[in-house]
Amino acid sequence: MVLEKKSIGMCILLSVITCGIYSLYWVYTLQEDTNRLTMNNTEPTGGMVVLLDIVTCGIYGVYWSYRQGEKIDRYYASRGDSTNTNLGLLYLCLFIASYFVGFGILIGLALMQDKVNCMIDERSGYSGGQTGGVYRSADFSGKSSAPEESHHHDDSLDVVIIEEDDVEVEK
Repeated sequence: MVLEKKSIGMCILLSVITCGIYSLYWVYTLQEDTNRLTMNNTEPTGGMVVLLDIVTCGIYGVYWSYRQGEKIDRYYASRGDSTNTNLGLLYLCLFIASYFVGFGILIGLALMQDKVNCMIDERSGYSGGQTGGVYRSADFSGKSSAPEESHHHDDSLDVVIIEEDDVEVEK
């Protein structure tokens, strides 16, 4: 399964253009990505979060936003970073405000995506760059899920970075 950073602007634009339908997919991917990054198998899957959000007419989404913030806080606290505190409360307030203002949910999702993008960078040891990179998960043998590609790999991580310069394209 591929773990990719998402463009926050594109996610917001797609959510607006699709009248919120893309935001359900965005919630799904945020849940799946944070579960993988925090190695938490006890949290519900992305599909379950979306289903519960739809069935409860958005009420579960408010609870989910708080839990998501708490999960991200715990992730950073486990790494000794105490600057990320009370994200659950921030996301909760934004999701509640979305019932009155409308765009609070997009702001909350954008802030969550920013943290998930940072977690992906931190987890992979990737510092970014002008060319960008593609993140692919590795199997337990330490080999990339994409065969015959040159890549950089740190055995302590389960994320492999494939630079654009490393991939040959046939025409």
